[in-house]
Amino acid sequence: MGAPTWPPTPKDADQATLDEYGDAARAVIAAETDEEAEQALLAAFLMGTVKRQLTDGSDVGLPLEAVARPLSAWLRMVSGLDIEIAVNDPACTDTRDIYLPRAVPAPEQPDEDRLLFRCMAMIQAGFLRLGLLDSERFLARVHADWVYRNAWHLLATRLVIRFWSARYPGIATDFAALPLLPKAGIMRVNLAEVPKNGMPGAFRPLYRGLLRFAQDDRPPPGPTAQGHVALAAMDAVDQLDLGTPVGLKGAPLVLTGQAQRLREEYRRLRLGPPPLPYVAGVLRPEWILDDLQRDLAYEQEWQRGNKPLRALIRSIRNKKGATGIQEKLKRAMRPGLASGSVSGSVSGRPDLITNEIQARPDPDDGRQYDEYDAAHGRTIVAATRVTEEPASSGPLESYQRIVAANQPQISRIRRQFAALRVEERWVHGLSDGTEIDLNRAVAAMADIQAGFSPKVDWYKRFQRQRQETAILTMVDLSGSTQGQIIYKEQEALVLFSEGLRVLAYPHAFYGFSNQGPLACAWQRIKGWEDRYDDAVLKRLGNLRPGGATRMGAFIRHATWSLGSQPQQRRILLVLSDGKPEDRGQYRGSYGIADTAMAVHEARRQDVHVHCISMDPSDGAEDYLRAIFGAGRYLLLDDVDHLPVRLPEVFRGLVR
Repeated sequence: MGAPTWPPTPKDADQATLDEYGDAARAVIAAETDEEAEQALLAAFLMGTVKRQLTDGSDVGLPLEAVARPLSAWLRMVSGLDIEIAVNDPACTDTRDIYLPRAVPAPEQPDEDRLLFRCMAMIQAGFLRLGLLDSERFLARVHADWVYRNAWHLLATRLVIRFWSARYPGIATDFAALPLLPKAGIMRVNLAEVPKNGMPGAFRPLYRGLLRFAQDDRPPPGPTAQGHVALAAMDAVDQLDLGTPVGLKGAPLVLTGQAQRLREEYRRLRLGPPPLPYVAGVLRPEWILDDLQRDLAYEQEWQRGNKPLRALIRSIRNKKGATGIQEKLKRAMRPGLASGSVSGSVSGRPDLITNEIQARPDPDDGRQYDEYDAAHGRTIVAATRVTEEPASSGPLESYQRIVAANQPQISRIRRQFAALRVEERWVHGLSDGTEIDLNRAVAAMADIQAGFSPKVDWYKRFQRQRQETAILTMVDLSGSTQGQIIYKEQEALVLFSEGLRVLAYPHAFYGFSNQGPLACAWQRIKGWEDRYDDAVLKRLGNLRPGGATRMGAFIRHATWSLGSQPQQRRILLVLSDGKPEDRGQYRGSYGIADTAMAVHEARRQDVHVHCISMDPSDGAEDYLRAIFGAGRYLLLDDVDHLPVRLPEVFRGLVR
């Protein structure tokens, strides 16, 4: 093969461009002028779909975050259940929440992915609505026998689909489309994906209506062929009359009986558990069987020491005479299970596949957030985790000392904030009011003359009431604030809190710092529901710095926290001493672009974000404008001005 020529021919240059940039470069190559090429590049950059990836670089489809709020409301309305949507992969339920994957598999297909989320949620809700997971005895059995569990799960999924389809024809259309979705038919044994090709004939009837096989047109199996037991089980489930109380009460009995028949058949054929389709999710009986004693044990587990210490103590006990078999039994047995329900064997042959217990996601274990990688034009799914914890505390004298030293300023701030209680303004566009709004009345008359139905919003009223506002202040507690900055931040928060107490607006103070993307500490100084007791005052007067500044994750978490407040107007104040920085790639432009995207996401949710920065570096103005936008930040020349300027900035935002 000859050496490449230089300079390359136009054809070689075009091919090299396609190899590097893919199909997105075709419009650029086809452009006849530089201006057309630039427009093609901008169109692909501005209008192209943002690619979402996991932290390991693998692509994903539509994230749950994009559909969670409307899906949760729709699910409550349709199912009649008071349940929340949480995150877990695969889909499952613990009877209190319904867990759905953080994102469906790639590629992203918005309409199909939304349908898949709806179907997964309705299947899990159906288990609860029909009371299929109410029996502890049954849960203990499926926990110990994975073949029985998966067989029952597939039969129950078919029953739930029948139940919802009969009640809601629109949902029946969604379920009918499932066999056409390749993602819905991804097969898993536990969390391992397995191919559909080569599926044993004894399993195939269980997937009728969920999957589409290449030989679906062949006749049903005969009475002696593999699959006839599964086919009979499906027919028995289909014959249940779910429109009568007797049929609903008898459904769990039919399911358990038919699942037992399948269990015996698969034992005879020496088959393991049938794989579960992606849309069906999994059962987590160990989550449902969790009781108060186990929860208390988990809460007190820290008293036993860290894992290496516990392993050492266990080894010492074993050497003193404790038998290995006793230790194994202690680890295997879990509270809430029926005695004797051990994953056993038939004729001395143990199960080839054992059940892997997965811990329930703990809401107190933080929330995960995506990150935006501007350099590659992609969103990294679940790249960060933010956990809430109390901020550092100390002596109450620290707070009292700040109040005593700033008494004149506190008195002035209280007077200024008291004046903000009343807001005098005209409210326009009302259907009834004290005066006619001339501009709207003229527009209504023009509509009448043109033959259109006019709006009846031509009144206005003078209002003397300020709009309710929720304020969250997040304070940079990274290591760079050590020294004068942390003390001025403390002083600013104390003065600001004195004014907010007069105004009586709902407000919260949180500090932020992190030790890597998965250890972002959201430090509660004063929560939304906290009163100004000694514990809050001690935290206000004793802030401690340490860690890095992965600001994008914290702004997303602050936006989520503000979203839980009922007030129509929500303000986020950010106090920081420098640009967003963390270990790895978050330094430089990556962190700035991700934080700018987080601010953009907050504003799309009607959260007003404003920053007060104490960064003395020369390029501070540039990155602050890139992140927050012109007029939405204040760069202080002297950190000593922070305690005075913070209340002033807030007053300007609420006027």
